[in-house]
Amino acid sequence: MDSKAQKIQAMTREIREQLGDQNVLEALATELATQRVEADELRERLGQLSRELEVIRTVQRARDILLPAAKSDYQLRHSVTIDATAPMPPTAGLHLVEKDGKGTAFRWSGPAANFQFELHLDRSRDAIFTLHIPLWGRERAAHLRCTSEEQEIKLVTEQGQRVLMLSGVLPARETVGVTSLCFTVAALHTPPVPEGKTPRQLGVDILVLSPTPTHPPDQGNRKRIYAICKELQARGARVHFVYYPQEWWFEFLPNDLVRDMTAAWDSFHVAPTSRHTYNPPAGQDYTIDEWWDDSIATTLKWLFKRQHFDAFIVNYAFMSKALELAPPNVLRILDTHDLFTGRRQLLEQHGLKPEFFYTTREQESIAVARAQLVWAIKDEEAVIYRSMGNVPCITMPHAEPSAPVARIRRFDDEGVLVIGMLGSGNVINVQNARAFVDVALPIFKAQGVKVLIRYVGSMCSRLGDLAQVEGVDLAGPVASVEAFYRDVDVVVIPLAFSTGLKIKAVEAFAAGVPIVAMGHALEGIPTEHAWHRCQTMAEVAEVCCQIARQPEVLTDLTAATHATHARMQHQVQAALDATISRIHRRPTAVVTMDHAFFDPESAYREQIYQTINLLMQQAQVVLYVDQWLPTHQATLFEAFNGLAVDCKLAVAPHVSPPPGRSLGLNHMVVSLPELLARSARPILWVMRFCPELANLDGEALRAPLFLRMDVLRQLGSPPSAPVIKALTDQCLETTWIESHPHAPLPAVLGPHVHHMLVPTWRWKPNRLHMGAEAPVVHFLARDDQCALAQELLSRLPTLQQVLHIGDSLIMTDKNNSGLARLTEEQLSRIVFFIGGVRSGTTVFRRMMASHALIRDRGEIFNSNNPLGYFKFLREQVARDPDLIFPERSAEVFQAYLVSLLPKEPQAIALLDIKYEHLTLLPEAWQMPFTNPPLLRTIKRSRVKVIHLRRQHFYSVVSNLVAVSTGRYHHRVGQDNALPEKRQVTIDKAQLLSAMKKRRRSTDLIDSGLDEQQRLSVDYESVFDESGHFRAEVCESVARFLGLEASFDREPELRKVIDEPLSSLIANYSEIADLEHLAG
Repeated sequence: MDSKAQKIQAMTREIREQLGDQNVLEALATELATQRVEADELRERLGQLSRELEVIRTVQRARDILLPAAKSDYQLRHSVTIDATAPMPPTAGLHLVEKDGKGTAFRWSGPAANFQFELHLDRSRDAIFTLHIPLWGRERAAHLRCTSEEQEIKLVTEQGQRVLMLSGVLPARETVGVTSLCFTVAALHTPPVPEGKTPRQLGVDILVLSPTPTHPPDQGNRKRIYAICKELQARGARVHFVYYPQEWWFEFLPNDLVRDMTAAWDSFHVAPTSRHTYNPPAGQDYTIDEWWDDSIATTLKWLFKRQHFDAFIVNYAFMSKALELAPPNVLRILDTHDLFTGRRQLLEQHGLKPEFFYTTREQESIAVARAQLVWAIKDEEAVIYRSMGNVPCITMPHAEPSAPVARIRRFDDEGVLVIGMLGSGNVINVQNARAFVDVALPIFKAQGVKVLIRYVGSMCSRLGDLAQVEGVDLAGPVASVEAFYRDVDVVVIPLAFSTGLKIKAVEAFAAGVPIVAMGHALEGIPTEHAWHRCQTMAEVAEVCCQIARQPEVLTDLTAATHATHARMQHQVQAALDATISRIHRRPTAVVTMDHAFFDPESAYREQIYQTINLLMQQAQVVLYVDQWLPTHQATLFEAFNGLAVDCKLAVAPHVSPPPGRSLGLNHMVVSLPELLARSARPILWVMRFCPELANLDGEALRAPLFLRMDVLRQLGSPPSAPVIKALTDQCLETTWIESHPHAPLPAVLGPHVHHMLVPTWRWKPNRLHMGAEAPVVHFLARDDQCALAQELLSRLPTLQQVLHIGDSLIMTDKNNSGLARLTEEQLSRIVFFIGGVRSGTTVFRRMMASHALIRDRGEIFNSNNPLGYFKFLREQVARDPDLIFPERSAEVFQAYLVSLLPKEPQAIALLDIKYEHLTLLPEAWQMPFTNPPLLRTIKRSRVKVIHLRRQHFYSVVSNLVAVSTGRYHHRVGQDNALPEKRQVTIDKAQLLSAMKKRRRSTDLIDSGLDEQQRLSVDYESVFDESGHFRAEVCESVARFLGLEASFDREPELRKVIDEPLSSLIANYSEIADLEHLAG
């Protein structure tokens, strides 16, 4: 008997002993059932492994699709430069780009010990590479190793200017492909970091306002906001979320929504609703602030007073009024989500009733002007936003994390190609879904293919008429999008019209499923496959027929999906990098602070206030405290009252409150070396010599050092000369600050130590930001100035008569020359109207002058104007010849403005200034190529400015034609008085030069004056189809001036050029190519 038979007999006996008296059949059934369950589990596991293997193969195919193009692009490339600002994938082992105190970009390596670069090079010969490391990081580079393709590369070290250079040689090779350079740090230094924070971006606070919740993330806009905020948190930012419950406008909110959002964000606030905003527009379109609720302003004002934020993100243009509430040192970001300009017209063109929010270009331009950075959801909309104003705009697309879903066919799907569309119930989805059925089903039938259209989502509730149509399956809502992707062979996106970025399309790319779509539907997504760019619904249907006949093509289509998704992820990371770099554009000034600050009567507190006032103009200020804080919170709150807008508080770990106790102030717990090492662009301002200063390492010493030696001596225990020398010798740059001109400098300081004299002044933050106290005059004097100070104090009653009336300060009525001076009230009654010649300024100015309270003073620098400035100047100089000097020009100009004020106390003087006249007000010491003194004067005065812009090509051509023909104006009813029209010839070089100058002038006004002081109007949007001034234009002007919109909308003048330019310009063909540069 062989061994196998013996094993069987032994096992049989064992089974009989185990069964005993049990029923054999029942035991066998149990055993069989167990085996079947285990077999099913094994088959499921094999199926899962098979799907994972297919995903890997698909990714490999995507790589193979891209690799030939990469080889072609990089063939014969022998050199490449990668700097710190280049986009880096997370696998590179490098943190986000930062800047040192000098503004030089760099990246930290970490959190792992390895960092690497991948590049495409022609390796047919040896290649030399050089890695640059800042000198303050040289200790960490002492034992750096480099490998490439498992071969170690010897590094040669050389010191350059402010950098350490490590060079090596890559040997030649025959193969083509990616070159990988991997560097390994021998001793990785990673300071302790609070749990959940990224080491390199500690302390960034971002305030987010949204009318849409982030939880549950079951809708496209919610997913986008959630994804961006989570990515910012992953990069180390603290996200403070303000939710305005627009859809929950009554008194209640779902508890789970509040609970989940509170848990998700670093702080969560609700701005209560005081009105129902989803109302029809007052006019044809919504004005940009028609959905605004003043309760939002109350919440935001409170938040901005009690905490400093580095950036403020407002979601949706109709919430943009919130941006006006942000303090000046906060980066204002508008996330547009969707372009609302022209949305009503788009829907009406397709027979649909407008829904949600829609507005005009002029109104949406107001929202853009309020921001310092605009996020467009796709490139096509970014172009439009950039044309609305002089505000940077970047594309911030939406990209879901990769979550591949494998197809699981139903039993009734066999032999049929199932194509599916997932969509919400908005009218755009419903209209396109119904139109696709009408187009596709006849094509499927004509070509004899079995294709089933499966519609999923809430749009099915509005497609009930398709329920009985053969070839259509209305599946309705699903528990998860994964269930939809498992149920279809191909995702179709047949949108012939829509707005914004289609979040459902983004989800499909993340799921890794085959996609066939119209090109319009995937605007904003970097597609390359032809089937992602179908032109018509019929083409989508034709492609589906081809897939039904040749299902093997799905493999390449799936690979294209993965390749597109990888590009989308890169786009998002690049956009976030660009945003973060703007947040960190300003350096961080860390000010070490002594306990003496908490004495309200100390001079030291005044010096801290003075320092904040000085530094906050150029840097983010962080006050660092390493001594025990006052035990009474009232003392803390009084000391920091009014400071939260301008600075942050950092507390050393050993003095932070014990567990269970609260400081009561927003702060971060961090040591001084860690704070400096993790700040993007650190500056160290020493007003207390902390013990930690003696232990700063190379990372922290990259910061420029400022020593307030006058303050340190005042505290009573200034550091000794050897201690100062030891510190300054390690720093790359040191500035020694004194307030007295005769303070001695120690001889031990090196040549890299600079000396600076800083005067003393008084600044109260609560007075600056709250304005609650009456104005106070302070006299600060050195010992040798006491006599002068006493004399000034004795004259104080006289000064009070001049400066103080009631509770406000104003200018004196007359200066020494006897010329009139403007009061604050008079400044509010002057409006400057700025534009270029032939930009429509005359007709627009006369429209404004039709208002009962506006007095048109004409072009004030035109010599033919009887009310012009130069006629006034001539009269004044005749009385006092010294007024001709440029030092007196501002004084004379102010008196001139007083002379133009209307007699009626409520009336406004309208003053026309052409671009060409901005330089006519001189200044004694005016540097060349700087902003005109007149523009600076207007900006400082805060006088309102209306800026009329016209496309540069047409305004310049109009002027050149007018000069050549003598046809400047065309009054209504005066056709016979015009000179005869004749063809003219325009020099192309002259035209192009004039266009460039116009563009610079336009940008100068828009960038030099903020949106609170300036209203910019585009001439091309001024008139309606009947030739009248648009009502919305008149309303915006009236609103800006604080008047009723009672203008005469019938223009006094008609167009001088009303025929095609080609018939009026003899050489039009030579200049026609410049017309595309019209903007």
